[in-house]
Amino acid sequence: MAPSIRRQRNATRIGITPLVDVVFILMIFFMLASRFTHEGQIDLSVADGLSGSAGETRLLLAAPATLSLDGESVTTAMLAARLRLQPSLPLAVKPVEGATIQRVITLVDLARAAGVTTVVLTE
Repeated sequence: MAPSIRRQRNATRIGITPLVDVVFILMIFFMLASRFTHEGQIDLSVADGLSGSAGETRLLLAAPATLSLDGESVTTAMLAARLRLQPSLPLAVKPVEGATIQRVITLVDLARAAGVTTVVLTE
C-alpha cells in the first residue's frame, strides 16, 4: 500500500509552465488593450501678463461664472458670438483666483469652436 500513496502525492503537483503561459497571455492582452496616445491635449502658450497690443482680445475670467471681454461683462453665448466676428485676433485668457481649470478649458474649447486660432494664458 505504501507505493500507491506515494504515487498519488506526486500526481497532485502543479506545473509552473501553464501559469507562466497564462501570465504572458494576460500581459499581451493588456499591452494590446491599452492606449499610448495623449488624447485631449490643448496647445497653449503662457505669457507673463497682458501684452497690451491693440489687436489682442482680452478675456478676464474673474470668478467661476463671471466673464469680462475687453472690460465688458459678457455671458458665454455673447462671448462665442463676439469671438466669431474676429477669429483671427489672438485671445488672452487671464484666470484669477477662484477660477477652476475646467472653466478655463471650457472657455478655450469655446474659443476654438468659434474659430480662434491663438489662445494665450496670462497671469
